[in-house]
Amino acid sequence: MNIINLITTVQWCLAVLGLGLYGGIEQAEGWQILINIVLTITTGITIWMLGRVKEVIKHERQKRKGARSTKNIFNV
Repeated sequence: MNIINLITTVQWCLAVLGLGLYGGIEQAEGWQILINIVLTITTGITIWMLGRVKEVIKHERQKRKGARSTKNIFNV
């Protein structure tokens, strides 16, 4: 399993956790509501940041592939 697939799996797990937290707000009372909101927002931010990390990894891989092909051209 490569790192992109691992990050995607973690994002899905966090999304399920976030949905559970969001659904739990209805049954929460007092401070639990605030805690659920904060955890839901934190989970959303984490999912977004992992998406950005995936984009950077994909970009770096493409950059390395491009650099590798030009090295092969000049090493004739």
